Amino acid sequence: MALWQVLLLALLQGATEFLPVSSSGHLLLASHLLGVGLLPLRWMVLFHAGTFLAVLWTYRHDGARLLRALWPGRGSPDDRHLLGLMVGASAVTGAIALGVEPWLEKGGLSLGTAAAGWWTTGLLLLASSSRKGGRRRLQDFTLKDALWVGFFQGAALLPGFSRSGLTLAAGLFRGLEPREAVRFSFLLALPAMAAASLWELQGIYGGGGEGFKVMVGFALAFLSGLGAIGWVKSWATAGKLPWMALYNLALGAAVGGWWLLG
Repeated sequence: MALWQVLLLALLQGATEFLPVSSSGHLLLASHLLGVGLLPLRWMVLFHAGTFLAVLWTYRHDGARLLRALWPGRGSPDDRHLLGLMVGASAVTGAIALGVEPWLEKGGLSLGTAAAGWWTTGLLLLASSSRKGGRRRLQDFTLKDALWVGFFQGAALLPGFSRSGLTLAAGLFRGLEPREAVRFSFLLALPAMAAASLWELQGIYGGGGEGFKVMVGFALAFLSGLGAIGWVKSWATAGKLPWMALYNLALGAAVGGWWLLG
């Protein structure tokens, strides 16, 4: 890929990873529009590594407390409880990933799948944001609640199914207040992104002469990811998620029609 294409796709990845609009679906759509074909998995992992650093930086204080909670007798009860929720949710996501990955590698990615994902994400966001009375905090969350969110995160492995959108909707469905639902959604991204990055780490530098593109793309995904995280936090707590739902529905309709027309 040309450098300008790498920069554009890295910016798109960082901006859409945390917005509830599906980064994988946008990358798939952009690769079709740019005529570069399906992105190599190593590039997708590279961009995810940049956004991983963005969420790690934003929630660095939570991360430090969770690391302390790994040691017996360390960390507060709330931190140990949150760590247990993340482990349970991540286990469900990992189990789904093992089943879905072979299908994705055999060509399961398509604009039709992405269109269905955008529609699903949009409808779930509309339904969850219309719920009133969500006052639960993560201290009140149970393992069953966390497994529910982990299942939604696993479903977001398909293009068009937004990871942040589905996990945010799942948290709201389980009664979390919006700020806590956003926090759990982003914290839950850490183990998922780390696992994906480590899985394909050996392939990132597989192509000759890609070192500069790797560094620039990584940095741009990180910076745009930081901006997207702040945007989602403000919009979710302000009750503006239905606007993102409408965006998903409109994009799903447009891409679905394009795909059906060949």
